[in-house]
Amino acid sequence: MFVPKETLNESASINIAPLMDVMTIILIFLLVNFSVQDSSFEAPKELHLPISSSLSPPRNALYLVMSKKELHVGNKLVAHLSGDEFWQEEENDDGIILPLLSFLEIEAKKGEGELGGTSIGDLQRRPIFFQADESLPFGLLGQVMRTSAQAGFRYIHLAVFNPDT
Repeated sequence: MFVPKETLNESASINIAPLMDVMTIILIFLLVNFSVQDSSFEAPKELHLPISSSLSPPRNALYLVMSKKELHVGNKLVAHLSGDEFWQEEENDDGIILPLLSFLEIEAKKGEGELGGTSIGDLQRRPIFFQADESLPFGLLGQVMRTSAQAGFRYIHLAVFNPDT
């Protein structure tokens, strides 16, 4: 018959020091690579944005700015306003703003890299961040949105003023 000489009563322990090292490295990696996007932007002085309480920050997009006299894409002037309408020579019979359409079509051909666009199946997601003076009629904003959609820019974000920030 077999009888053990001694009964060992050693407690089993796990060394967690290597695990803590790995978790610390992962935490540092995530903190270093976490990108923070600035949630504020400068609106032109003559532009008065409508008020909102939304807390979502603006995204990386193509910026359209429409004041009472001009329409800019980024820093480039693309269309002119007189009163509450675009210049007649800058729009067609359907209300499409021709200089804006041609500019956006060129931007669409540049690809998604610069604008932060993403591809979903055959649909290209190209965001536009649109700032407009609060006193402009919605018909003008509708023209800009319709022109943008025709050029393939269907994700339009409207800028508003948040008094809480």
